[in-house]
Amino acid sequence: MKQDSKWFRKKAQKTPAFMRANEYIQARLFSPDLYSLLVEMGPNCDSRCFHCSSNCGPERRGLPSLDVLTEETLGSVPFAGITEVHLTLGEPLRDENRDVLKMLSKLSRLMYTTIVTSGKFAETQESAEEWINYLVSSGFDFSSSTSLEVSIGKMYPRSLERSLNILNAAKKVLTKISPGEYLSFTQIGVFEEPQDRDRINELLNLINSVFGQRKREDVKILERGKEVEVSIYPKKGPPIMIRWHPCMPGGRANSLTFLDENYPVRELTPDILHRGSDGHSLALFYNGDVSFSDCSGDFERHQPYGNIKKATFVDIIRRIRSDVFFQAYKLGCAALLYYVAQQVQPDFKVVGRSSWDVLDAIFHNKRLVTNMREYLKEEGIIDSYRRYVSQLDMRKTHLV
Repeated sequence: MKQDSKWFRKKAQKTPAFMRANEYIQARLFSPDLYSLLVEMGPNCDSRCFHCSSNCGPERRGLPSLDVLTEETLGSVPFAGITEVHLTLGEPLRDENRDVLKMLSKLSRLMYTTIVTSGKFAETQESAEEWINYLVSSGFDFSSSTSLEVSIGKMYPRSLERSLNILNAAKKVLTKISPGEYLSFTQIGVFEEPQDRDRINELLNLINSVFGQRKREDVKILERGKEVEVSIYPKKGPPIMIRWHPCMPGGRANSLTFLDENYPVRELTPDILHRGSDGHSLALFYNGDVSFSDCSGDFERHQPYGNIKKATFVDIIRRIRSDVFFQAYKLGCAALLYYVAQQVQPDFKVVGRSSWDVLDAIFHNKRLVTNMREYLKEEGIIDSYRRYVSQLDMRKTHLV
């Protein structure tokens, strides 16, 4: 039976030595990629969330515009193998983005579109109703192709109050659609504290109070390092999902002291950085530049592969896939790039918390990236990976 990339990743997590196997290397290199489009809705933002890895906030300049998001530029999206769109990297639902949202609704008719929001638009139930009505009138179809993903947690003040406003507004406006079709929540944080468990259970109770329940779920145990996904079953339709997304040190989140225990500031080395990620996204930045991204920061904007005002997504994706730098990242993520960087520049060292700091340092250094490309072309991507992985102590190595 043919296994998908997640199966290979799980096997490598369980047995790190599997990262040396030919089938693992092939699975990484030939796994689906660049099928998810992240549309930057900032970096200027009406919030300054202190955990934002993209450093969005009111002090930043830049918003998506109709000069970039035209019918012509977006017209190449369906032909580029892109199957999903995420409006993120800044708060989408703010007045400054209304015209852009209307244009982006055209994409939502062709592929699944997720609006990732902090819920700030729902300061009151009335404002939540107005926004949901606006999205519907603009062409977003919550019955089949559009969803709201609402971030919650102690890092979002009043998140439960806003969530209740969203629930009540959705019930009033989207009367004929089951909430599980279009609504989900993401708990952002450490998810190791009783307060996180209590917050999820309170949200669960709010959902049940608005939409009823046909099956009871409680969050009872939060295990460190384990992804948590909770299904809430309303009286009708599919479940509403609450997922956990850990707060990783990156961007503004680097200043969060509670991350010190698991991510101390130190000189980083390739052997402690290996991370596995499935499916690499495209980031369309507010000015039209495009790069690959894992949605962990905005350092990718320093290595654009083209601008959508001058090239199609098809052409840009072709450039990315043919780039040895991207291929190396796809195979070995930040760890392999760090290893290669140290081969071409032996004194290259990064002091920080995580792979975010390594990628930030590499992407900001265009000369280094150029030399890394030359090295990978001469030495070979797979051979470079084999040399890197052969030096790992598999008793200490794990995929995060």
